[in-house]
Amino acid sequence: MNLKDKIRNPQVQQTILEVVFPIVGYLLWEWSLMIIIVFYLLDYIIGQIFFIRRLYFSMSFHKDLKYSIIFSSIFSFLLFLSGELLILNDSFTLIYAELDKSHYQELIKFAKEEVWLLFPAIGLMYFMTDKMFFYMPRRFLKVKAKNYALKNLIANIIILFLIAGGKFIFDTFQVPDLIVIIGIVITKLVFDVYIKKKKLNIQY
Repeated sequence: MNLKDKIRNPQVQQTILEVVFPIVGYLLWEWSLMIIIVFYLLDYIIGQIFFIRRLYFSMSFHKDLKYSIIFSSIFSFLLFLSGELLILNDSFTLIYAELDKSHYQELIKFAKEEVWLLFPAIGLMYFMTDKMFFYMPRRFLKVKAKNYALKNLIANIIILFLIAGGKFIFDTFQVPDLIVIIGIVITKLVFDVYIKKKKLNIQY
């Protein structure tokens, strides 16, 4: 596969989006550390929406639709997301209190000016990736719903621990924002390529 073909690959495009956007946002668009973390949370949320879509489609195709698996997957994701938001909110409340600013105002501004564009852009990347690597090659034929949901649950647990660990390091050592951002990007790549695909064998 040559360079042009690699760039056309939706998975490569999605990886580039996840790596380039935060760094460019910080250096050129004056994104704060909090905004970059929100960007990754958007990616996480959209990824889970498409996971539920794949799970539902697979069970429907096999005519073995179990709503208990779907609802438990949604509930567990919302539970983990709530925990992650509480962890992150605790850190940023303290940071912005020291600056005598409200982080909620910055979030509202970001939502009004950029989330409306980022959300569909990230969603389109997931849609194209799923279409090329899940639906067209008919990989849903190999999906075992219970096992697939369990792997996703484990991935969500790991994400929660990574966020909690990141918060501890950031609060304890007061790491500069740029170093934190580079650390987040590297951690995201390691999680996607090594933990998710190699260890958990979640290929889509």
